[in-house]
Amino acid sequence: MKLVSFVLIYLVTLSNHAISSSIEQVSKTQKEEQFKESKQRKLGEDENYIVVYFNDVATYNSGSSFANQNRKDLITKIKIDGNEQPIDNGFEVPIGSRLEIYFKDQVETLAHFFNSFKDDQVKKIISIDFSHFDSSNVRVMDYMFRGCFSLESIDLSNLDLSKVTTMDSMFRDSEVKSIAFPTAGPEILKNMNQIIYSCRSLTSIDFSGFKLSSEITYEYFIENCESLIGIDFPNFDLKEFNFKYLGENNFKYINLKNGLG
Repeated sequence: MKLVSFVLIYLVTLSNHAISSSIEQVSKTQKEEQFKESKQRKLGEDENYIVVYFNDVATYNSGSSFANQNRKDLITKIKIDGNEQPIDNGFEVPIGSRLEIYFKDQVETLAHFFNSFKDDQVKKIISIDFSHFDSSNVRVMDYMFRGCFSLESIDLSNLDLSKVTTMDSMFRDSEVKSIAFPTAGPEILKNMNQIIYSCRSLTSIDFSGFKLSSEITYEYFIENCESLIGIDFPNFDLKEFNFKYLGENNFKYINLKNGLG
């Protein structure tokens, strides 16, 4: 009798455990589906955008060949303080206004992107918010922030840079003081030439999330960085780097961290 009772209890326990596991599996599946749906919504046209602010009136140059290329290949619409603008025509962005630039899915290049603004008005940018931008397919970021004299900080920490292959002159000739990269950086990077060339206000930079190797080119990598006192290259032997002009022209060469000693 005791044996029968024990078997019954055991069977009931197994049944309850099976039911509980099934519920957990359904719940897990639902969460995964919800995540996928959320991700799909995020990648939608109405959600994939960046926000830009200027310290002076800025003009969008519809006549430039680069602006035309951006409209055709990248941009779906532009809004100023919530009001959509005719991107086939030039327009001005008032001081302090919120400029939203909406992108198609699967953007592959952001090279020279802010050249869509007339002449050298990239100098007027004071803030760029990438928190609503999907960068998972971006491969080229050359010259992206070049000449951003009024942009003191750049936060890329929420971006997916895994597919980026080239960052040539990405921050060149800017006055940026701080740059935040994601914890997981590019995985197949080939070009970092002049990436922080003439960033005279930058004091330190951390490449700890990057998969660096001797396969990458670093020509004129830190030339004219007169305020730079620290670079972190963990888990990579600096002796393997193919640098040109490392430590010359005002680079203070004080705190160059090397994970392998």
